Amino acid sequence: MGKLPDWIGNFPFPPDKKKPIMAEFFLPSGGLSPRCSEAHSHQGDEAVYVCEGDLCVFFPDTKEALEVRPQAVIFIPEGVKHQYINYSDQVVKAVKAVAPGL
Repeated sequence: MGKLPDWIGNFPFPPDKKKPIMAEFFLPSGGLSPRCSEAHSHQGDEAVYVCEGDLCVFFPDTKEALEVRPQAVIFIPEGVKHQYINYSDQVVKAVKAVAPGL
């Protein structure tokens, strides 16, 4: 097997990738402070399915937040800046798909 691209295993996914992607991600439990991703957007629509835990999705441009519970899906349109946050004492496990150009 050849060398894997540098972005494999990194989150968020690089913005220059124009192919659909699907990945599983985890956010550790919050403890004394929330565990979160950087605020980011994608060149493509995104769908996130929460498998375990309660995921907070924060939209910094509008200052709104949504809680996504297990077995629920959130759709995030292309270009919308968002951030994943875990305020709970449980690990969040989710699956996401980003589909540029569809």
